[in-house]
Parts: sequence; C-alpha cells; structure tokens
Amino acid sequence: MPMNDAPSALVDDFALLLLTEDGQFATRRSLDGLFAVALLIELAQLERLELFGDDNRLFVSDDSDTGVPALNEALATLEEHKGSVIKEAIARLSTGQKDRVLGRLVAEGALESRTERRRLVFTNTTWHLVDTARRNKIHADIKAVLFGAEDPAEQDELIVGLLSAAALVKIVAGRSKTAKQIAEKLWERYPVAGVVIDLGVQGVPEGIIPPI
Repeated sequence: MPMNDAPSALVDDFALLLLTEDGQFATRRSLDGLFAVALLIELAQLERLELFGDDNRLFVSDDSDTGVPALNEALATLEEHKGSVIKEAIARLSTGQKDRVLGRLVAEGALESRTERRRLVFTNTTWHLVDTARRNKIHADIKAVLFGAEDPAEQDELIVGLLSAAALVKIVAGRSKTAKQIAEKLWERYPVAGVVIDLGVQGVPEGIIPPI
C-alpha cells in the first residue's frame, strides 16, 4: 500500500495531475521545463527568491530548510548560480528534473514505471498510477479551487496558475472561466512568481523554455 506522510513539493502533485491513463503526460511541453517552473513558483510563494535589475536577475533571499528535499535541492542550485536571468535559472533547474520527480514518485509508491523494448534497440517507458487516492484528491482539490472553494490551499492555487499559463486547465475541468482570474490575483500577490510565469511560459503548446 502506498504510504507517504512526508511533505511533498508542488511539482510532484503537478506531475500526478498530468498523468494520462496510457502512462503518458497530457502535454507536449518539456516536462523538465514545466517542473523547473513549478519549483520556482513554489519557492517564490514561500518568499525564498527575489529579483534585481531590469533583466530580473534571480537571487535566493532565504536558503534555510524548507522541510521539502526537492525545494532544498532547487534552492542550492539557484544559490550556486545566483544572479541568473529567469531563462537561465529555468535551464539550470530543468536538467534531469523529470527523472528526479518521477523517480521520487516511484520510490514513494505513487507510480510504477514500465519499459518496453521496441525494434530491438529502442525502448519506451510509461508511468502508471498506483496511488489513485492521492491523485484523486489532488484532482478534486484543484477542481474545487476552480469552482470557488473557500480558503483554498495556496499550493492548489499555484497549480491552477500553472495550469492556466500552460493552457492545461482542460485536464481538470474542461473549460474554466475562473482559472485566469485566480492566476492573475495570485501573481499580484507573489510578483516574483508572476515574472517567472511571464518569462518561463509562453502562449504556445511548446512554450516552456527547454534546457539550454
């Protein structure tokens, strides 16, 4: 039975939300890039990041323990490359990010990976849900935010904001007129996260900045 009482990063829940029934992900965007953006906006919401200059150089304002290993690791990477512009910071965090996120979820018992060999030398890996209760709760919580839940968790609002920016709200609730409004208010509250979204997500299907 899957068990995971440790706090998780927003990016892990986001990955579970994107998973499809056939073991793929409901986006053509770079998962490495999407996951890097998810880490950055959560750190911005926790007020661990600040921007300087007209070109928005990114610095860590607080590198103390977040209680979440994935966020601590991201902070260490950003501190090592302090002063990067947003696109550079995303690129640094993107490297190997998909493998780390999915590896954590497999280790926690939330997913299992299946690799099939095709044409002798090629392989294809798919990811299959094990902890359905966890994914169902995430889905229900996000849908509740979209339909006006009172006092929603900020992590859920962040996921809504990321879904809205990446044009992926449809995977939760079809069309939603409220997602954009929720996102706009959220980025006003957390302007560093808003800048990350503006510069890290574009209005086209492949818009997440890929690793450089």
